[in-house]
Amino acid sequence: MRKARCISPSRVGDWLNLLGFALEKRRFGCYRPPLASPAWQARLAGWERLAGRWQGSGGGVYLLVARKMVVGLRPLRQERREPMGKLLPLPLAKVNRQAPHPEGRPFNDEKGCT
Repeated sequence: MRKARCISPSRVGDWLNLLGFALEKRRFGCYRPPLASPAWQARLAGWERLAGRWQGSGGGVYLLVARKMVVGLRPLRQERREPMGKLLPLPLAKVNRQAPHPEGRPFNDEKGCT
């Protein structure tokens, strides 16, 4: 038990608060000490009922209920666009492969090789 890494409920509540959560409920339980003797367990059974009514923070188990606080957002309306109308094809530039080379030789001819 000495090596247990227990975190207090107040510390967990602080962490939840930093993360934007609001604590709604805190419940504690298991107030009887972990004794192996059935006689002592029977003697301390009333303690469990009393402490459960008071909800003191000395229990062996705790339960936290938290709710994330989120700002409600409204979606933006999209602008209505005017219809584009009828699309028309545009003429393309024609390539003339029969035109003479600027240096006076055919396009197939590389540096005067025939």
